[in-house]
Order: sequence, then C-alpha cells, then structure tokens
Amino acid sequence: VIELPDRNAIANAGSDQTVCYSLFPAVPVNGTVLGIAGSTSWTTTGNGTFVNPSALSTSYIPGSADKLSGQVRLVLSTNDPVGVCNISRDTLVLTIIADSINAGADRTFCNGQQYIKMNGVANLFTSFNWTAIGDGIFNNSNTLNADYFPGANDRAAASFKLVLRGVSTQCFNTVYDTVVVFNISGTIPVVNLGPDRIECYTDSFLISPVSLSGYSSLSWLKNGDGHFNSTTASSVYYTPGANDLNNGSVMIRLLASGINPCQGLKEDTLVLTIQQAARINSFTSGNTFCSSSSIVLSANAQYYSSLQWQTTGDGFFVSPGSPSSIYIPGNNDLASGVVNITLNALPKAPCTATATNTVQIYITAAPSLSLSITGSSCSNATFPINASASGYQTLTWSTSGNGIFEDPFSAKTKYTPGTLDISNGSVTLTLIALGNNPCNSFSQNAIVFIRPDPAVNVGANQSICLNSNVPVSAVASNFSTLTWTTDGDGIFQNPTAANTVYLPGPGDYADGFVNLFIVVDGITPCTSVATDVKTITFIPPPIADAGINMDIVAGQQAMLNGFTINAASHNWITAGDGTFNNPLLLNATYTPGPSDISNGSVTLGLVAIGISPCALSVTDFFELSIFPDGLLAVKLFFEGYYKNGAMIPVLHNSGISTNSLISDYIKFKLHDTLPPFPVVFTDSIAVNTNGLSFISIPPAFVGKQYFISIHHRNSIEIWSKHPFKTSAFGLYDFTVGGSQVYSRGQNNE
Repeated sequence: VIELPDRNAIANAGSDQTVCYSLFPAVPVNGTVLGIAGSTSWTTTGNGTFVNPSALSTSYIPGSADKLSGQVRLVLSTNDPVGVCNISRDTLVLTIIADSINAGADRTFCNGQQYIKMNGVANLFTSFNWTAIGDGIFNNSNTLNADYFPGANDRAAASFKLVLRGVSTQCFNTVYDTVVVFNISGTIPVVNLGPDRIECYTDSFLISPVSLSGYSSLSWLKNGDGHFNSTTASSVYYTPGANDLNNGSVMIRLLASGINPCQGLKEDTLVLTIQQAARINSFTSGNTFCSSSSIVLSANAQYYSSLQWQTTGDGFFVSPGSPSSIYIPGNNDLASGVVNITLNALPKAPCTATATNTVQIYITAAPSLSLSITGSSCSNATFPINASASGYQTLTWSTSGNGIFEDPFSAKTKYTPGTLDISNGSVTLTLIALGNNPCNSFSQNAIVFIRPDPAVNVGANQSICLNSNVPVSAVASNFSTLTWTTDGDGIFQNPTAANTVYLPGPGDYADGFVNLFIVVDGITPCTSVATDVKTITFIPPPIADAGINMDIVAGQQAMLNGFTINAASHNWITAGDGTFNNPLLLNATYTPGPSDISNGSVTLGLVAIGISPCALSVTDFFELSIFPDGLLAVKLFFEGYYKNGAMIPVLHNSGISTNSLISDYIKFKLHDTLPPFPVVFTDSIAVNTNGLSFISIPPAFVGKQYFISIHHRNSIEIWSKHPFKTSAFGLYDFTVGGSQVYSRGQNNE
C-alpha cells in the first residue's frame, strides 16, 4: 500500500486579462500550482502559441483567429507524478483589443506626377496623422486617404518615406507604420483638351489639344453616337449623331499611354455642348374668339433663350415670355374686331438667328346681362324679377328650386317659390343668354332668401373622458337668437353661441351623465321656435398594474400577472429583445432574449388603452432581473476545527491555505432524488472562515429538487437530510443539527 499526499494538486492559471495587441504582441502569463504536480502544460482554444507551454510563467503569442474573435481561453493543466490522483485544470480568459495601423505597400513615383494617393488602414484608432521624412506636403494629413505632394528634395532623392501614426481608441498608445516611395526616371503624359466648349450646330467640329506630350500612343473616346475621322491622331474632327443633338452635349475623352517605364494612362475630358438654332415648330390658335374669353395662345418652340409675344392692338399678354400665353384684348381690339399676334423666339448663344411666327385673330362681342331682383318672405308669395341684356340670340330663366316663372323667356317676369325653395330657405335664379358665334352661353345669378321656420340639431349623444370639459356644437338655420341650458350643475362658456364649451359640475361627474338643451327663435317675420337635446356620458380613465419586480435565472420564463381597469384593450411591452407568448394576455409568459440575459435585467410594461373616446393610454412598469446562474450558499464547519460555535481557526497558520479568509476546500455535489441517487452536478469550492461557501448553479439545475453531499479530504461525507429545491437564491445550513444533516457513520450531528 502506497500512502499518497492527503490532497490533490490545484492549478491556478491566474486572473483573466484584457490586453492591447499593439502593446502586447506577446502576453505574459503566470500560473501557480498548490500541492504536488509531476508537470504542468499550457493549452489554448485559439490558434496562438506559447513560448514554453510546459513552464508556469511563459508568454502567449495570439494568432490571427484570436485577434479576429477578440477572446481566447488559456488552460493550465497539472499531471500527477504517481498517476492515480486527479488532473487539475484552470482557465484564464484573455480578451484581445486588436488595434493595428498599416500605411500601405511601398510604391514608385514618376517624373511629372503631381501627387501620390495614400491608402492607409487603421483599426480601433481615434485619430490619424501622416508625416513625411521629406520636404513635401499633404492636402489633409489627418485622413487615411490623404494626397501627398512631393517637394524638390523628394523628387531629387532616390526614395523618401511617409509615416502614418495613430492613437489607439481603447489602449491610448501611439502606433506608426512607414511606406517607402521610390523615384524612377520615366515621365507621365501631359494631356490638356482645354476648357469645355459650346458651339452652334454645324456638320462637324475640330478638336485639338491645347497641350500634348510624353505619350507613346493616343485613343479618342466619346459617350455619344457621333464619330471621329480618326481615333489615334493628335487632332480630329467629330461629327455629332442624333443622340448628341437630342442630348445637347457629348463628352469627348483623349487617353494618352505613357512612355516606358511610366506606362500608365493619362486622360483629359472635353464636354462639347451643341447649341441648335432657335425654332418654332408649331403655333396654334383659333381664328375667332369671344370678347368675354381670354385668347389662349400655344406654341411649340425649341433651342431658344427667351420668347417675346407682340401685338398690333392695345391688349396685353399674361406670361409674355412663356410658350403658353393668354392675350387680353384692349378696347381698340374689341372695337375693330381683329388683331395680329406675333411670337419671336430669340436664340441661345452662340447662335444668332431669331425665329418668328404671326397669326391674325378675330373678336366677337359677348352678351351683356344685368339683374334686378329683390324680395324675401316667410311664405310662398310671388315676387317680380327684372333684367336688361344685349348681344344675345335668346334668353332663358332657370331655378335651383321647384318654383314657377310667369314667362321663362322674357327679361322681365315674376317667380312663385315652390316647397323646395321654402324648405331650403333660399333659391338661386339664373338668366342664361345664348351668345353670337363663337361666344357660348352667358349667365348671371341672383339669390332670393325665403324665410322658413327655424331648425336646430345638436347631433348624437356623446361619451367623453371623466373630468373633461365638453365641446358642443349645434347646426341651426333660419334663427335670430340661440340659448343653451342644462339639467346639471355645470355652466356654458357662452350659452348663446352655437359652438361653445360646457364645463361640467361635480354633480354631473357624480351622476355619470348630463342633458344639454338648446332653443332657437325664428327670423322676423317668422315667430316659431325649435329645440333639441344631447346627453353627455362620462367615461372614467384606464388603470394598469403590471405587478411587482421579479427575479429569474437565465433559461427560465417569467410568468406575468397584470390587471387593468376601464380599458378597451391592453398589451405587454419590453425594453429588451425577449418575446411574449401572447402580449395581449394579462397572464402572458415572457422569454428573455440574449440582450436581456447579457444585461442581467429588463424593464417590462403593461399598457392599458382607454375606452373610446378616451384615446389616452397608461403604462405601468416593473423590473425583471435575470441571473446567469442560481446562487446557493452552504454553511458548515470542519470537524476538529469548530470553535465556540462561531469561527473556524484560520488554517493557513498550519500551512494548509495561503489565504487568511479561506479555511479549506470541499467538493460539492448534487444528487438525483431517486435511488441510486446519481450525481448530476459537482464543483470544488472554498469554505470561508465564517463557514460559508457559495456555489453557482447552472440554469439547467435551477428550480428542481436534489440531495446535497459535501466531501472534505479524509473526512466522512455528509448529506442533506431532505431534498433541497434550488432557486435564483438559496441557503442550506448544515450547522443547525440533525434536522438538516444526514451523515454516513455519524449520529446526524
């Protein structure tokens, strides 16, 4: 029999770390082992490497996948020298802030080249700054894609350097990278087509560069449908196509290939705007107009700078510079009955020819009418109507009602109102004069008021929110005065206005309703009155109660229990990303989302929407706390170290623990409640000198019944006497005695 040491070796990988890659491309790690171990080894869940994976203190070099994910786990493992004790492992979580900066690849620079376009790349940096080891300048040194204009010394040297510096966003350190620019002896082409041109349309246009040098070959290009007489000559003729003319312009490009070793392309662009001569395509107008009508002029013109309408008469034009204009004849035009109208289309530069078109117009005098109608009555009495007219062929009277004319074709006649006229309170009488060609019919109206009995309507009964004022509106006709009254204890802001506001009294609110009355008096000579009533019902506001704050563990659902009063509808809302099984149920179930669980809590609200017409809604909120694991506290004291029923002596004095707050370590297990009581969860935990230990219970084991067993080195294990139900928070106290403890080989003490 070989007697082994009284406890296993315990590995400690050290505290979790967060590092900046720009400061620590190699991250130092320092592990420790408590007890005896034959050997140790470091492993990683990423793709980095250890400088010495078998040493407790070494360095870890993160790989590309580590930097991309931003986090990697480093595991320290022990190996027992005899080979029968357990292996101990501990994990260090390394968070990597992958800040980096890159100025780009080295490049070349040709003679004649004006600037160099930089293409820097930076990750997690707050600011950037380009500097030059030379005498050139940047157009904007604080952007990644700055342009650098080399100086005389740069151009004379074989090479020069450009440096990109940046300050890390999270690490607050400065990092830089350098790009080398090499000068070569070649030159780049010079191409200049000159400024854009505008030309009046001709068959073809000569295109000659203003300056052209340093090229090996040329190529002319265009974006239109015209053609060049040559695509490789230094000067060419361009003939526009139909699309060029329709578009009014064409873009012409000249590409010059450089002479070795600067073989890049250089190009310049010329926009040729083609202006066509002013043109009047059509000029339409009737030959004869009525003097009462505006003379509508319409022209279709193109390629003009402005339009000018002219007349031989004394009238004037509305919108005299528009293709569509209106001519208002003057007195001389009406007297002569004829006028000439001319349209001038002025060209656009550089074209110079003006387009002109003229039309002759004839004017016919329109009919003239004047009505003289008086009379109103509270009955269907007949009244006279008179009119004077000229310039017409025939006259005809018409009515908007159902009365009768004595002679509907005479300028002077009489009218007897009908029942519809009396019901409407007025009637419109119209005299229609048929004009001479081309004048259409001309009419004039007169309104005769007929006083029927008064009428009033306050509309349907209303429902309104409790403690609200009541706007009321009445539609009344044929009345002289109006008065509001009530059977309640409120008052009207203006009891003599058709549209007013009723201010309810306390008795109205207490009764839950009130009746509002209105009376209107007729207009002289009518003496009758009209009345109406409206009942106002008061609706109380909604109330919502979402319940008290709740605690659950990640993976669990929250069972909600809200209630509402005076609500037409209700629904649950969340400030997080979880979901309701049915947000319209008061006892809905809420499943937390990933952000809810990550934040550790979420605010839920119950919305109650008032009964119509109370459009207001109220919301009550409560806080749902979400814990990643259940927390169980266990209280116990070790046999032989129990002192005065209060404290365990600190064991580090005898060399067992190096922490003055920790007494020793135990193994904690959860067992199924059915024989043979298999272990479903285990964890090694420290026992504090006050007898308390704390265990994180994974969500899968929260809310269920288990037996608890405690194992301490060479001591006899103890069990909970009864199954214990885990929860978000829990405490099991072994120190209370036999009611809580079952121990194999002991008397439940």
